[in-house]
Amino acid sequence: MPTPVFDQKALAPFIKQALVEQMQSAPAAAPPKKDGVGLAPHLVHAAGNLADGLSSYGALKRGGHEMNPLLPNNAAGVLAIKAASTIPEALLMRYLAKHGHPKLAKALGYGLGAAGGAATIGNLRVGRTPAEIPEPDHGPDGHGRVLLWNP
Repeated sequence: MPTPVFDQKALAPFIKQALVEQMQSAPAAAPPKKDGVGLAPHLVHAAGNLADGLSSYGALKRGGHEMNPLLPNNAAGVLAIKAASTIPEALLMRYLAKHGHPKLAKALGYGLGAAGGAATIGNLRVGRTPAEIPEPDHGPDGHGRVLLWNP
């Protein structure tokens, strides 16, 4: 049997020393989040606004009418206002987090995203007959899924 190139007994002190040095140089705690909120609430918020804006655009193009009295009844205007409102909402989340309200900031991000998602569901049904609105597929696990397009 050939002699091993590295002997475990010979390497043990070097490995121990490396581990001790690594533990001494490691930070005591994880660095704080940059704005105190994290990335997920911002992504949910942006995705909800994007989905709502694009689905509103499609609904208005299919002949629907904007139900929000603060928004214009034309597709491009609604899309522009939704896009423009995303930045101040994100800045409000950041402001709340920096002033001691990170949970409220997260709730705002998730809430705005959920509201956008709920509006999207309604927008996708506008201008379609009941036959064109897909029924939930309860699948083998019993969970309902609605496919809004044919993959």
